[in-house]
Amino acid sequence: MRISRVSGRPVNALLCYCIGLLVGISFVFIVFPPWALHGMLPAGAPYGADPAQQIVAQRYFLSQPWHWSVLHVDRLMQPWGINLAIADGIPLAALVAKFLRPILPHFDQVGTLWLALCWALQPASAIFALRGADERRLMPAICVAILASCQPTFLARFNHASLSAHFFLLVLLGCYLRALRGSNAAIWWGCAVAGILLLVHPYLLFMGLAFPAATCCTLLCRGDRRWRVALTALMSAVALVFLVAALLGLTRGGNAGAYGFHTLNLAGLVYPARSGLFPGFPIEAVDATGGQSEGYAYLGAGLLLLLAVACSRPCLMWRAVKAHIGLLLACGVLTLLALSNKVYFFHTEILHIHAATHALDGFRASGRFIWVATYTLLVGVVLLALRGRPAWARVCLPLAALLSIADASALLARDRDFISAPAAWMFDPDRMRQLLRAHDSLTVLPPNACIAGINMGLMQPLWLAAETQMKTNTMYLGRVVHPKSCDVASALTQPPAPGELILVQPGFLAIAARSPDAPYCKQLGAYAACTNNSSALADLPPVTGEKQVPAKPAW
Repeated sequence: MRISRVSGRPVNALLCYCIGLLVGISFVFIVFPPWALHGMLPAGAPYGADPAQQIVAQRYFLSQPWHWSVLHVDRLMQPWGINLAIADGIPLAALVAKFLRPILPHFDQVGTLWLALCWALQPASAIFALRGADERRLMPAICVAILASCQPTFLARFNHASLSAHFFLLVLLGCYLRALRGSNAAIWWGCAVAGILLLVHPYLLFMGLAFPAATCCTLLCRGDRRWRVALTALMSAVALVFLVAALLGLTRGGNAGAYGFHTLNLAGLVYPARSGLFPGFPIEAVDATGGQSEGYAYLGAGLLLLLAVACSRPCLMWRAVKAHIGLLLACGVLTLLALSNKVYFFHTEILHIHAATHALDGFRASGRFIWVATYTLLVGVVLLALRGRPAWARVCLPLAALLSIADASALLARDRDFISAPAAWMFDPDRMRQLLRAHDSLTVLPPNACIAGINMGLMQPLWLAAETQMKTNTMYLGRVVHPKSCDVASALTQPPAPGELILVQPGFLAIAARSPDAPYCKQLGAYAACTNNSSALADLPPVTGEKQVPAKPAW
């Protein structure tokens, strides 16, 4: 059966990629404020607990001298220290910034720069994937670039810069498609790119390795002897990843939590939560566990339109499935992991497989694994629309791109407000700076492991402590690496050590007020500050109770 194509001439790759970069850069300038593009810090309080986590870790890392282990940050979470990767510090970006530190000393952090780079490269990477299937015309390239830039699962990752590198998944999809067309170089490049993801985020690493595995499986199913080359490259990449992870201390990840909480809700694929075209659909409707927002997977109006067009040619879809059986299996396995052993459709549990899942606890936020299937579907339906309904594609592709822009408008506005709107300090920042500089170490009570969820109360003091690289007893982490005592009253039974500043977090001030060492403690905003340096607290009032300070809501 002959597959027809939309009319149009092939276009030079450089022109297509330049247009893709232009699309990405346009979105960057729409959303990002100037300070974020210059590696600077926001003028006020940190704009979110998760971004503050990576920026604080990066500031400590960039200021400390080189030592072994390279990624170990000594002065956070004393006496153990932490690994930069555990704090979502994006080791790849941080290492480059540290090498360039002598010539670019003004960089305070690289988290927002990395995020902007991810946004700029997202559309060009989608074009790379599309051209991997030998689709080299301009109109499809522009449309797929816009669809990828407006993909809801991508825009929803804005507060996690380390998890926003979706462009790697599109590059790996492009390598997979080129490998099937006969390029052995693409096989090795795909494994190399997947291995690099070790220095970005472990979730992306796991998803990235699915593409070389899919290449090997598809070649084997096709009877192509190059599957041995693909298997050799995959095994080499996995071995190198384990070796580098061991050398850099990345194998000690800590306790991530229970598998099956941050999962994919099956209805979330078509339910238009956070949609600009269909406002008024609360995300809580597809959050049956209280954590399924991490598995947010709305496909978007443009992609759903193209999927409907592709479904009008079931024979062509079946041929595509048979031709890419390895990729289909990889997407299927990752989607099952995303759904977990408890499958929900809205708030209805439609399947519960009673099985031990402790081995999967490292994948606490398994709902993210749907990203591989999402981007495979995005590129796949564009190709199917072009080759299955070429007359429709002339209209449907531009229409899908326009729909995706309108649909993404709510998320784009939300991202812009999130990074630009100032957060409220929970204390007088100038007074807190003065207090921190009068001490050598900072102890925050209770430590992070004792407070569930997002802990902005911890990150605001650490944000200022990072200015002087002050030693701290704790750090906001997504994983529990060093369990600590949560008994604040017992911790306050002894007066602070010389040079130590103790800050009691909001919600626990009543304990500080009742402490036998109350003379050592005074109130600073929503915190209790305790020290044996009485002169440092001379102008502060006694601890009287909780002071409610409005803080910026979580993204």
